[in-house]
Amino acid sequence: MKIHFQFVILSLLLFVGTGCNKKETPHITSIEGKWQLIESVGGFAGARVEIKDKVIANFQNNEYRYYFNDTLMVTSTYEFVPIDDKTWKLTIHDGWNSVNIASFTGNLLVLYNPNPEMYTQTFRKVK
Repeated sequence: MKIHFQFVILSLLLFVGTGCNKKETPHITSIEGKWQLIESVGGFAGARVEIKDKVIANFQNNEYRYYFNDTLMVTSTYEFVPIDDKTWKLTIHDGWNSVNIASFTGNLLVLYNPNPEMYTQTFRKVK
């Protein structure tokens, strides 16, 4: 009986101890905020572009601002419409009406354009 009781106590401590150490990644569902480009892959050759410059996409109150090395390059509006619970349609009204499929992985925003000539871009949320 004493061994059984000790086993139960030990099991509870292990269960509680392992449950407290889990770090859950927040599930982001809003594009609002500043995002810095960290990866760009695609085109016909599937090329990976080395990101040497600071590229920021800022989405606030349906206004889109694109910065290249801290210089404002584009000011426009955007629409962010859910497709399902994991993807969104992002339309940037920039003269070309750029359309991307957006998804989130942890604190990353992935923008995919179905056109084979375009690149898939990954952004990290900037605080």
